[in-house]
Amino acid sequence: MSNYNSIVIIAKNIKMDREYRNVTDASEDTIRRLCNDANHQVAIATNFSYVRTSPGQIDVPFSYDDCIKANYVAFQNPVFSNKWFFGWIDDVQVLSNNARRIFFTIDAWTTFFNSIEVTESFVVREHVNDDTIGKHTVDEGLNVGDVICEETDETWNFNDYYIGVMTSYNPATKKQFAGAIQYNGQVFGKTLFLCTDTQENGLTAIGNLQGLIYQTNVDGHVEDIGDIFIVPKTIIDLLSLSKQSFVSEGKTYIVYALLPSTTNWRTGWNPAKNYSFSGYHPKNNKCYCYPYNYLYATNNSGNNNIYKYELFKNSQYCNFDLEASISVGASIRVVPKNYKGQDTNDDEALPWGKFPTCGWSADSYTNWLTQNAVNIPTRILGIVANAGNSLSGGLQNTVTGAITGKNGAGAITSAGAGAGQIISGMQNTALSVANLIGDFYTASLLPNIEGGTPTGNVLWSAGRNNIVFKKMRCKDENMEIIDNYFTKFGYKINLVKKPNITGRTHWNFIQISDGDMLGYGNIPQTYMDTINAVARRGTTIWHSPDEIGNFSLDNSIV
Repeated sequence: MSNYNSIVIIAKNIKMDREYRNVTDASEDTIRRLCNDANHQVAIATNFSYVRTSPGQIDVPFSYDDCIKANYVAFQNPVFSNKWFFGWIDDVQVLSNNARRIFFTIDAWTTFFNSIEVTESFVVREHVNDDTIGKHTVDEGLNVGDVICEETDETWNFNDYYIGVMTSYNPATKKQFAGAIQYNGQVFGKTLFLCTDTQENGLTAIGNLQGLIYQTNVDGHVEDIGDIFIVPKTIIDLLSLSKQSFVSEGKTYIVYALLPSTTNWRTGWNPAKNYSFSGYHPKNNKCYCYPYNYLYATNNSGNNNIYKYELFKNSQYCNFDLEASISVGASIRVVPKNYKGQDTNDDEALPWGKFPTCGWSADSYTNWLTQNAVNIPTRILGIVANAGNSLSGGLQNTVTGAITGKNGAGAITSAGAGAGQIISGMQNTALSVANLIGDFYTASLLPNIEGGTPTGNVLWSAGRNNIVFKKMRCKDENMEIIDNYFTKFGYKINLVKKPNITGRTHWNFIQISDGDMLGYGNIPQTYMDTINAVARRGTTIWHSPDEIGNFSLDNSIV
């Protein structure tokens, strides 16, 4: 048997790099055929003696020009084994006119990778074979940059409103309320009347409110009025309203008494998840998760929250409950549903901004007149009666003295006493009337009765006291950068598993942790150490060696 039957091929434009940034899992025969392909082969000879991998040199009869064109070498020693070895040509040395010496380094990965068995290790990064949105959310530590609002959802707003009046007096029935009443399950000590624009009498909410306060004051019950505040119309069931009308100063006013209720108002709010962008469209579904894409909610008053699409159970919508209870300022909130594994996530509810309370005033003089409507006539009658008694007694004494007095001195004395009593009675009457007039005058000087502390704000007056859902995402520039990063290097995984060597159409990136092993096999330990070092640093495994470096290919999951 001849010892001169080893085969040597030198090839050009082979894309495997000696830094092992890009490698291939192609079979040994595939690489041999690649090197022997007309587009790559430079020269081939089949009459060599045994080619040793060390010290990494081969003496060949190829021309110097051919040798310096080549960057890769493949050789086989069929007498001893049918295995092919692959390596990079490092240098070419001219030995003689007919001989050149090629210096090479063995490509450990291409030569031996398919001889090892891949085992479980701590996988830092890889291209995943299941890219379902929300499945991979490990923080990448990437700079997201500025985010932009793709779309807003303001489905619910409470700009239409009633003016609510808490009072224990009803000017329509002239009855006072004593006790307790429930609205939305909350207990109040006064009844709630609602004022709104009414077509029947052509009055605005303010007009009907003025009539309610005025007539209550006229009826002497202005102290029964408590808080006056804004009540959003949306949270009031029209079936729970009882119309109350009354006439004051010849004008008809209409208000609505709210009937009792034991449950709060509630409805659903389900913004759609934003998985379709107006600009750049990512290829990697991690780009549709936080922090690259999320739902931001704000009440425009300093309270806000971030909701992550991937943590809602529903695959298409973010489910919220909108809840409200009647109170001064209104108590309203949005509560995420089926979020972070909780049916109702109260911890991440967002409160609505408070609605204004209102100030009001009433004429204290009218109120004083009403409160003293019984006492004033009685006092006037008392003054008249006192005056009559004083006058009658004085005249009687005067006449009696004049008739019965036997001497002039007695008669004069008795008559004088009677006259004095008349004068004294007249003075007391004048004083009483003066005091009554003084009471009138003092009451008229009293300041108007005022109630409530106005708490209006510019947000409410501008119609912006509401919750806004904003669909936020990276701006196109940053989104494309991040998406291309994922396309090239996969996702951070941080799991103990077998790395995905395959699963993508054209390439799979893998990286295992320092100190871990990619696998083991029947290969020299020096080359196993090299393969493990490459996997620890991270490498892109191409499934077709001719495609190495072409990241523009569609690398979809197989």
